[in-house]
Amino acid sequence: MSPDLNLTILLFASLAEQADQSQFELPHIEGETIAALRQRLAKHTPAIATGLRASRLARNEAFAVETDTLMPGDCVAIIPPVAGG
Repeated sequence: MSPDLNLTILLFASLAEQADQSQFELPHIEGETIAALRQRLAKHTPAIATGLRASRLARNEAFAVETDTLMPGDCVAIIPPVAGG
């Protein structure tokens, strides 16, 4: 499959550790929203399912809303909540 037809998924912090990878690609699905991708990611990578629910997703370096529609070649970053003081 051509990389241009894929989504690039970036994982950060605890999610990258849980998945044992910080980046991978998934095939683009026509009409898929951020909400649908979140569900697909939980099935694709079960180790991050719990953390994924509380994480923010960004599409092409801008925070996304659940109704945003993904396009071929998009880069989706999954950013878990952070704690600190």
